[in-house]
Amino acid sequence: MSSVVFAKGSELGFRATVAEVNQSPEGDSSVTVSVFSDSTGFDFTILVNTNTKIESSGNPIALSDLEIGDFIRVRAFFSAAGIVAEDIDLLDGRIGQFRLRGLIDNITAADDGTLLERLGVSVLANANTSIRDRAQDTTKSVDSLVVGELVDAKGRVVDNVFTAKRIIVGKRREGHVEFDGAITQINGGTIIVTTRRSGVSLTVIINDSTSVYEAICLWMRWLKLKAFLNSNCK
Repeated sequence: MSSVVFAKGSELGFRATVAEVNQSPEGDSSVTVSVFSDSTGFDFTILVNTNTKIESSGNPIALSDLEIGDFIRVRAFFSAAGIVAEDIDLLDGRIGQFRLRGLIDNITAADDGTLLERLGVSVLANANTSIRDRAQDTTKSVDSLVVGELVDAKGRVVDNVFTAKRIIVGKRREGHVEFDGAITQINGGTIIVTTRRSGVSLTVIINDSTSVYEAICLWMRWLKLKAFLNSNCK
């Protein structure tokens, strides 16, 4: 069976390994991927833009976090410019890669970083380790980690040392929702959004923690929202 799957319309889904990553300071970036089928293997390039969602184990990561040899799952669509990636999901499977999840049992200083111990296994966090708070979606320093904290560490075994590339701290916030829709009403700290597909009207509350990436000012402007449900389903 081929690893390439064509879905309805112009949508394309496949699994592949990363062959090259080209990050552009302006405009679209690109990722060259290697796809293997029953008969042969081939490389092609997919475009990555600001709307492309890149994740690892459900956590957002940057394009720069992808490495040559990574195994990824891609959802994309065809455009005049080429194949554009909608979603890139980094999958486990890289040779020499590890993943360790659980509560931190002990923290000790090391010559080249900090050792986090879990069930007798020590994971090194150094200056190259990316650490994020899952609930707040903010970066953390290794000095802020404490014993008993829940971590999800991924990285590689380097010279027989488990060296973390990314550490996600804490539990996932419940009630996370994401949807597309059009603004149909603005009432101070709330907006009414009508979903694009089903036409359902939803009330969205805007507070001090809300990040707006483009000014909301036009009636019936389409937007994409990422939010959390409260007890009133708002």
